[in-house]
Amino acid sequence: MPSARASTRAGRAPRAERARAYRGRVRATLAVALVLIGACATLPKNYPRPESTAFLDHESTAIGKEIAALAAQHPGESAFALIPHGRQAFTARVALADLAQSALDVQYFLWETDTTGRILADRLMRAADRGVRVRVLIDDVNIKDRDAGIAALDAHPNVEIRLFNPFPHRGSRLLGFVTDFNRVNHRMHNKLMVMDNTMAIVGGRNMSDPYFEVDDQGNFRDLDIAAAGPIVRDLSQVFDRFWNGEWSVPIAALVDRPYGDADLREQVGRIRETIAKGRYPHPWTRMSRA
Repeated sequence: MPSARASTRAGRAPRAERARAYRGRVRATLAVALVLIGACATLPKNYPRPESTAFLDHESTAIGKEIAALAAQHPGESAFALIPHGRQAFTARVALADLAQSALDVQYFLWETDTTGRILADRLMRAADRGVRVRVLIDDVNIKDRDAGIAALDAHPNVEIRLFNPFPHRGSRLLGFVTDFNRVNHRMHNKLMVMDNTMAIVGGRNMSDPYFEVDDQGNFRDLDIAAAGPIVRDLSQVFDRFWNGEWSVPIAALVDRPYGDADLREQVGRIRETIAKGRYPHPWTRMSRA
């Protein structure tokens, strides 16, 4: 006659098997659901995506002429300066935006909607108002729910914004990693700003307060290089390669409606209102203005 303990163990075995089977069915159901969801969300394929290149006549601008004259004294060489401190690094970026006469090409891995992110966005829009062509390429990994605001800025006739390797699920980056990991795991970590194909800033700083000595909780140590001369044309070629690559998608192709002048005015107004109410600890307002 079996003991009570043996009967208990015998009763537990079927329950454990049923629990394992149940967990297996749940995992299978979730896997099927993820596949179905992934199949429903795809990137657009047919949309306007004109190719463009860096500003070619780099010696035609005022600064371009001065740099060309200096470069002629040092054939084949380029000039550079290290920018070790965050405050000067941000000042230099604003100066490039304010001094641009023909073109600005801007490429970043991260661009936050914090104090420095808003200020530089505003300076780029002011440059566009002066007639400067502005091309902005941002990695999509940290865009999150900002499609509408970006598309509104893209409505400016002199501004075009593209996202690198965008996620098809605009509301969930995690779902994109789960359903399409091999593709979306390829990110763009470039940080580059080129003015008139004449001067450039390249380095490690993303567009975010902690990189520019602005965050009141903690800041990063990083390094940029300001460059002028032939090396800038090489940097512009790198930008063009990313810009015209198939993984760079116009923001206008990723939103659910066209954005126009009213959206642009509202978004720019919101940015400038936030800047006016905000706190930037360094005297950026003393820098050159349009």
